[in-house]
Amino acid sequence: LLLHQVQERRGHRVPAQLQHKSLSNKEIMNTEPFALSEHFVWDEFHPDDWNAEVDEEIDQSIVNLCENIRSAWGEPVTVTSGVRTKATNDKLVTEGKASPNSSHLKGLACDIYCTRSDLRWKAINSLLAHGVTRIGIAKNFIHFDIDKDKVQHVIWTY
Repeated sequence: LLLHQVQERRGHRVPAQLQHKSLSNKEIMNTEPFALSEHFVWDEFHPDDWNAEVDEEIDQSIVNLCENIRSAWGEPVTVTSGVRTKATNDKLVTEGKASPNSSHLKGLACDIYCTRSDLRWKAINSLLAHGVTRIGIAKNFIHFDIDKDKVQHVIWTY
């Protein structure tokens, strides 16, 4: 991202001479939290390894869906996985915890922490109401993605 893009999203103006300075993931992390929405910041959806560059950014629709779930829950939502690096995804594949063509690699997927059945019900209803047609349910998380390159109208369990 360019410095001016980061700062404009935060409501700040950047002097013209700095507007074309590129920022790495690490530099973005070291600045004040980069808000993607009212309740979510950039680093919640990006890899823990801030030196690693990702091929894609999180799709804003995913962030908006998390906001919708937060509203349905009436409490914060914890993102456990957003965009993944290929290295992270490959490691998860070898552990049997991810697909080689995961939508997380495209920035089109999110996993949120959820262990309560009442919150699971609210999240799934919110996702369906907002047109999500790909949902995975595990014991302690919910996966959803908006990847149109994959089979639609599916709900699976882990």
